Amino acid sequence: MAATDALEMVDEAVVREGLFDFRIQVHDPDRAARQKILEEQLEGRHQLTGDDMDALVRRTEGRSAG
Repeated sequence: MAATDALEMVDEAVVREGLFDFRIQVHDPDRAARQKILEEQLEGRHQLTGDDMDALVRRTEGRSAG
């Protein structure tokens, strides 16, 4: 198993066909998905106003929950 966030930087010999059985690509979550992730992770811990949640969702663009 291997993981990278910069496939274009990985040597071709490493990603040649036959070395790994399959590839999985995980995209960054969109705005709605980030909001849902944040709401679930913060449930019962912190109360954010709607404006605060919107600001947090905007600030986390390009991020994942991993």
